Amino acid sequence: MITEKTLKKAVNELLKVRWPDIRRYGIEVTEGYIPPCFFVNLLLLSEEDAGANTVLKKYNMMIDYFQKEINETDQYEKVGAIRKMLTNVGKKNHKHRFVLPVKDPDSAQMRYLKADGFTYSYIGTAKNILEIEFDLEYHDMTAEAAQLQTMEHVVNETKLE
Repeated sequence: MITEKTLKKAVNELLKVRWPDIRRYGIEVTEGYIPPCFFVNLLLLSEEDAGANTVLKKYNMMIDYFQKEINETDQYEKVGAIRKMLTNVGKKNHKHRFVLPVKDPDSAQMRYLKADGFTYSYIGTAKNILEIEFDLEYHDMTAEAAQLQTMEHVVNETKLE
C-alpha cells in the first residue's frame, strides 16, 4: 500500500538526486529556511472505492522553489528538469510519460503512478516564487483484512438412490 509518506519521499528523492545541494522542506517549516530550497506539499483530492479490495486515490503535489536571488532562467530550468524527471524509461526501454516512480513498500517493486495536469505558476506577494503542481492518480489495495469467521467443522450428507 502506497502511503502519503511514500509519495512525498519519492518526490524528495528525485529532487535530491538532481539537486543534492538544495534543501527540501515540508510544511512544518515556516521560518529559518535557507534558500535556495524546495517546499514539497501533498494534498489528498479524493479516495474512493474501486472494487472489493481496491481504492482509487488522487493527490495534488506542489513543489515551491525559493531562490536566493530571483533568476527567471533558473526557474525555467527547474520547470524543465522536473518535467523531465516525470518522464521515465522502464524495462525494455519503454518510456513512461508523466509518471512518478514509487517503490511500493509492500512488494518492493517500482510502480509508475500517473501524473496529470503538470502546471507551474508564480506565488508570493511579488509573484516571484515558482510553484510547480501535478496530480497523481492510482489504484491501491486496501489495508483492511476481512473480518470473516473460519469454519471449525463441516458436515456433508449425501443420499444415494
